[in-house]
Amino acid sequence: MGPETAGDEPFMMAQTLRKTPVLVGGDRYRSGITALKAFQPDIILLDDGFQHLKLKRDLDLVLLDCRRPVGNGRVLPRGPLREPVKALKRADAFVLTRCRDTTPGRKNVPPYLPSGKPIFRSMHRPYVYGVYKTGQTGKAGSFGKAESENMVNSESDPDRLLRGRRVFAFSGIADHHSFLHTVREFGGTLVGDLEFSDHHPYSALDLNRIARSARETGAEWIITTEKDFVRLPENTRWPLNLAVIGIAISFGEAEDAFLRFVHRHLNLREGSFHESS
Repeated sequence: MGPETAGDEPFMMAQTLRKTPVLVGGDRYRSGITALKAFQPDIILLDDGFQHLKLKRDLDLVLLDCRRPVGNGRVLPRGPLREPVKALKRADAFVLTRCRDTTPGRKNVPPYLPSGKPIFRSMHRPYVYGVYKTGQTGKAGSFGKAESENMVNSESDPDRLLRGRRVFAFSGIADHHSFLHTVREFGGTLVGDLEFSDHHPYSALDLNRIARSARETGAEWIITTEKDFVRLPENTRWPLNLAVIGIAISFGEAEDAFLRFVHRHLNLREGSFHESS
């Protein structure tokens, strides 16, 4: 099943977790029953499920962007929250994302987080998912990491690949400006960009617009995200070098503590996550 049917994020999960079934469905309960019958899993991980109160769960992990954990603090439609902040008391632990460091403790923790709940910090680690060279074509939505004939394995460090280059960026994600900030941190010269809506289904016309805009700026590279890449049309021919940027999550030195916490709550034996990944 491709990203057009499954969605870009579930598709990316399935591409990364090759040995783990990924199910998509509007009815979470029915999807769970299907998973139990078809795969007999030991664990069912529900993405974006904190508000599904009818489903019994053993562990609730709530992720909050450390830059603005609850937005303006208001619920929809006046803000980004689906529930009032007081609902956070149901969580078993919190993971602050996009942090500058992963030092444990409650330093610089939002005051409204319930006391006595574990808080873990994570950082985004960008890397080069892959590169298409000028003139190459590829079936963008159909391969896993480093498996396309035309996708060139490149250095995993974006700094070494893009530093000193003139780059043009495009994305259709929730936070385009954050992506641009990441691009600038690579040391390239950002000469232009295009922003599309989140989960935007790219068309041939979109690609023509991207190519034309990139040429007009004199860019040497076009840069996009892994999430956008899986939504590009098949057999796209790139007029310039294309770098696809992926994001890895790092808990730093706190990773073992985080895994131990999860193990305890789910009664798992130590090392079971690493063995299955």
